[in-house]
Amino acid sequence: MKLTRRGIAVVGIVVFAALQSYFFGERALNFVAAPGIAALFAGVFALWRAERPSVERSAVRPGFPGEKRRETIAVEGSGIATVVDVLPDGIDGDALNRTVSLPTKLDRELSFRKRGVYPLGSVTVRQRDPLGLVATDLELGAESDVAVYPEVYQLDPGRVIGSLSGAGRGDPGDAFDWLREYQHGDPLRRVHWKSSAKYDELLVADSGLEGQTDPIHLVVDGRATAADELAVAAASFALPILEAGLEVALTLPDDQVTGDSGQRQRERVLLALAATGDRSAWDRGGGRSQRSSNVRDDADVLLFGDEDAVTVRVDNMDVPFARLRSGSVSGGPGPRSTTTASAVIDG
Repeated sequence: MKLTRRGIAVVGIVVFAALQSYFFGERALNFVAAPGIAALFAGVFALWRAERPSVERSAVRPGFPGEKRRETIAVEGSGIATVVDVLPDGIDGDALNRTVSLPTKLDRELSFRKRGVYPLGSVTVRQRDPLGLVATDLELGAESDVAVYPEVYQLDPGRVIGSLSGAGRGDPGDAFDWLREYQHGDPLRRVHWKSSAKYDELLVADSGLEGQTDPIHLVVDGRATAADELAVAAASFALPILEAGLEVALTLPDDQVTGDSGQRQRERVLLALAATGDRSAWDRGGGRSQRSSNVRDDADVLLFGDEDAVTVRVDNMDVPFARLRSGSVSGGPGPRSTTTASAVIDG
C-alpha cells in the first residue's frame, strides 16, 4: 500500500498546517490538518476492506504474422482501479493503462508481427480508495502464451511433391500425376474436376506418393541466426505435404515432432516452428556434431543454410529455397498459404 500523488499532496498540506499551528499558534489550521489525517486513515481502511480483484484473460488463438486477434481482459471486484498491461515485443496492440470502475471488461486488438511464442503475463491492477489518496498494486491473472507461427510461402507443387516421389528431376508440371477412375472410398479432394467434366466421368489424380507409408522426415539444421528463415522454409515445405494426406516428422536442433498426419499434426509442426530458436541448442549442433550428421543422413528433406540463403536437399539434390517459391507470402491457412490438394493435382 502506498500514497498516490494526491495522497502525497494531502500529507504535505497536513504537515504544513501542523507546523504552522505549532510555531505560530494558529490553531485554526488544525481544522485543515485534522480532516486531512482523517481522510488518509479512511482511505487506508477502505482499501484494506476492499474486495480483492481478480483477472481473467481470454484465450488468444495462435496465428501467422499479419493476422489479428481480439483479447478480452475481465477484471472482477469493486471500487476504482487502474489496469496496466504491456504487450511483449513481436505482438502489436494497445498497451493498457486505464482507470476504470470495477467490475469491467477491457477489449483490445492484437496484431501478430513476428514468429515466436510470447508470454502474456499477469496484469497489474492498481486499486485505490474512493478519494484516490492511497493505492496498492496487485499482480493478478494466470500467465499464458500465444504462438505466432512462421510465415508460409506458396510453393511450386510439382517441385515439392514431385521431388519426394523421386520424379523431381523432370519437368515439375507433369512429373508425378496421372488419372484413374474414381473408386469407392477415394477422398473427394482427389477428384480432378476439370478432367472429370471433360470425359463425363469421375477421375482421380494419383501420384508417386500414394503408397507412401513412412513419415516424410524433415530436418532443419543451421545457426540460431538463421532460425527465422529456416522456420519459414520448413513450414512452407511441411504444410503442402500434410495437406496431401501424408505423414510428416520434423527434427529441429532444439525439438522433435514425431511422424503423423492431419490437422493436429499441422498444429504441432507449426507450434514447434514458432518456438524453435534456442541459441544454445542451435549453435551446439550447427551441422557439425556426430548426432547432427546422423540426423542429416536420415532426412528425406534437409533444410540448411543461413539467413541470406536457405537450401533444400532432397535425394542428394540441393535446390535454393527461393527457387521453390511460386509467389506471394500469406499467413493464414487456405489456398494462398499452402499448396492445397487441388494445386497438387493441377501441378
